[in-house]
Amino acid sequence: MKPIYHFLGGIKFAIFLITSVTIFVIAGTLIESRTESHAFAANLTYNSFWFSFFIWGFFINILFSATRRWPFKKKHIPFLITYFGLLMILSGVMIKNYFGTQGVMTLIEGSGSEEIALA
Repeated sequence: MKPIYHFLGGIKFAIFLITSVTIFVIAGTLIESRTESHAFAANLTYNSFWFSFFIWGFFINILFSATRRWPFKKKHIPFLITYFGLLMILSGVMIKNYFGTQGVMTLIEGSGSEEIALA
């Protein structure tokens, strides 16, 4: 169990995740520029199972990497604050992916709207 824990919190797994997400982002950017459709590119890349898998992988990697330093000492506080911030950002990404709405709202200066065009 310990080797799996160290692998999931290690640099090799992090490099694999960074490389994989980079490939997805490049593919999404190329698809969007060729088709001029954000929705099409998002459905193929950013909303796919694999992209969610990589985001969860980042979350697990950062969490395990932080907990490998247990018991924490005073000198670990800046490290822990940084990792906690990264976990908060990834949590926001996952919440948006599962429960968020992507769309466009046209507004004219001085007015408001309650309608959104789903993208």
